[in-house]
This record gives sequence, structure tokens and C-alpha cells, in this order.
Amino acid sequence: MAKLFRMPSISADTEEVVLLEWSVTPGTKVEVGGTIAIVETDKANVDLTVDQTSIFWRSLVEPGASLDVGTPIAILLGEDEQVTDENALLASLGIS
Repeated sequence: MAKLFRMPSISADTEEVVLLEWSVTPGTKVEVGGTIAIVETDKANVDLTVDQTSIFWRSLVEPGASLDVGTPIAILLGEDEQVTDENALLASLGIS
């Protein structure tokens, strides 16, 4: 099932990060623990990883964007999921 990938909490004192780059392109299968993006905190660059095998369907933010923890940043699909109606998918996730 499609889901929003939200900016996770990196550490207790980090509330905002900068997206440096996407590590994958749309349509890429990402295995558990695989990196989808790299973000910069005030202390280090950090890989963002997935907790289940997914298909990276779409990014919602561009590199260079400042992001708060919890901000939706990408849409991930289930491993065997296909999108036949993009508008319906976006609406189901609350994205216009």
C-alpha cells in the first residue's frame, strides 16, 4: 500500500534538516535499510533509510529544501504495487 515517507527524527535536538540529495530515482526498488536520501543536520550528513522493501515512486521536495521533522518528503509504494490512477493515489494520501 502506498504511504507517505515523512522526515524522521534524526536526534532529540534536531528539529530541522536540509535535503542534500535523493539517492534513488522514481521507480527504484529499495530494500529494507536502503538509503533513499541524504540530509544535513547542524552536526553531520545522515542517510535516510526505509524500514520495509518499497518502490520509490515520487519525491515531494527538492534538494536544498529545509525540512521539519514529520514533513512528508516522498511517496513509497508496496513492493508489488502499481499505480493506475495517479490523482486517486495523491488524493488518498491527502496531497493535491
